[in-house]
Amino acid sequence: TVGAVLASTPSNPASAAATLLPVGVAVGFVLWWLGAPPVNVVLLSYAAYGLPVGVVAVRRARRDDAKDREIRDFVHAVSGHVSLGRPFPEAVRRVARDVDLGALQPDVEDLAFNLGLTTGPGDASDVRASALDHFVERVGTPLASQTVGLVVGALEAGSDTEDVFETLETEIGRLYHERKELRSRLLVYVAVGWTTALLVVGIVVAVNASVLDGFAQLSTVADTNTGMALDPNAVDPARDRWRFYLVAQATVLACGWFAGTASRGRYEALLHSGALVVLTYVVFTGLGVV
Repeated sequence: TVGAVLASTPSNPASAAATLLPVGVAVGFVLWWLGAPPVNVVLLSYAAYGLPVGVVAVRRARRDDAKDREIRDFVHAVSGHVSLGRPFPEAVRRVARDVDLGALQPDVEDLAFNLGLTTGPGDASDVRASALDHFVERVGTPLASQTVGLVVGALEAGSDTEDVFETLETEIGRLYHERKELRSRLLVYVAVGWTTALLVVGIVVAVNASVLDGFAQLSTVADTNTGMALDPNAVDPARDRWRFYLVAQATVLACGWFAGTASRGRYEALLHSGALVVLTYVVFTGLGVV
């Protein structure tokens, strides 16, 4: 519903991408009304839209990372209680009561409550499966669905609870470390994207500061000895600075999308590209180009 989308805007980047679109349009309208060049209207309204969406995406990613760290401790604690012969619902209740799981604590408490909703002797397995499915949905991370989500099928197939959680404890540790290693490798591409963007901005600034004026002076000089002359309109510093600005903005926009997509996907790409667009605008405004 519309209300649910609005309520989840601070925590869900997909909701933020929908609800913050009018903000970008409003910023673009204000810039157009103030007489800004059309290119800057588009770029700055894009940044006004992309930056808050990207911030929400980063907050969500950090929360998910915290849950993934805590879910290892949760599985380890539950496995310890199960190995002592305690039933699974009791093990979860003890963990929810005795262990501080940080960002995962509300989800574990909800799981413990749902596991206690057995209304008859015959529906314990159904309640357990439903509670675990709801737990995975609440946690909402790929690691939870890859690991805890498999517990449901294993328990429904009649596997021993202790064996299931021993296997799960090993598997969740392996997947978590693989995910951290992949994240570390992808950060190299983030660094490449930002480095390329900053190099392009630096090169274009250097060209604007030292090269264009020299070409402008050269184009006004005619060599009477050789009979050759340079077109005085071949180099127009104001026009060429603006063209270099457009090239720089297009380049940093692409680099931002490359870095953000390598980091965590399209929503974080909005953050990286928007930040680089604003940075480039500030640099060229300081030089008097825009």
